[in-house]
Amino acid sequence: MTGVLGALVALTALAPARAAVPSFEPVSYALRLAGTNGYTITIAAAAEAAGGRGAVTVSVRRPGAFAYYTADGTVTTTSIRADFGSLGRIDAIVKPSGRTERVKVHACGPYTETFEPGVVEGSIDFQGEGGFTAVAASRAPLVPEASFFGDRPFGACSGNSELFSPGLPGARLKGVSYAGGRILLFQFNKNRPRARTLFRATLKERRGGLSIFREVRGVAAPGAFRFGRRLRKVTLAPPAPFAGTASTRRSPDAVSPLWSGDLTVDFPGNFGFPIAGPAVHVSLEHARRTPGDSSAVFH
Repeated sequence: MTGVLGALVALTALAPARAAVPSFEPVSYALRLAGTNGYTITIAAAAEAAGGRGAVTVSVRRPGAFAYYTADGTVTTTSIRADFGSLGRIDAIVKPSGRTERVKVHACGPYTETFEPGVVEGSIDFQGEGGFTAVAASRAPLVPEASFFGDRPFGACSGNSELFSPGLPGARLKGVSYAGGRILLFQFNKNRPRARTLFRATLKERRGGLSIFREVRGVAAPGAFRFGRRLRKVTLAPPAPFAGTASTRRSPDAVSPLWSGDLTVDFPGNFGFPIAGPAVHVSLEHARRTPGDSSAVFH
């Protein structure tokens, strides 16, 4: 598991090792609310040092679209505080029930977790860039922490694999760019010319002290990803959340294919992001991807 969620997992994993320090009491919480425009907003908060110094992550997701915003915060047994700048802030009191219960959680398959119910009361305000989603609440229930990972946004539960061979009828196009201090990754897979197109694109960036991870993924019609038998030229013309087209061409002096066009993608909170041009490097090869969840096309 990588990116924002991986950092939170590592944060939680460190807690037992620090439990022996008298001045430090490891603590973590998760809460969930309904955002606008069909998004679910989950907030995960965890302390990583004495005094409550920690991190708070706002997860914004709906089918096929995800965004994670992480800010420094203060998390104690009684409160959660974090400032997300122009996007909002959290300043709330935690009121645990004082009792624990065993609950069934569906994250990488069903299992049970010991969980202390409770509520969080105070100010919970978040508005995504451009108003793509928002939430404003004064009260929210605590939820099992594992439910933060329930939608498997990074494909961590999938057993997908890829096979590469010049004789295969399918293809994989993979792109990367580090322009502007951001990390853009995208991948398109098709197991044969008339098969459906699987896609995933992610963007890591920092804005105003926030670490942000955005993702879109899904399935498109065969015509979204077109290629010839020898992969001399490939054309992408996928539907929303993409717009425009892009294509490759081979140059005798180039190690990798040249990639050009006006193709863009609408990430949650970062719209019309260009994914073609000289700053984007692509690789292209014959491939076959095993059946499974499109969330794992990078694995």
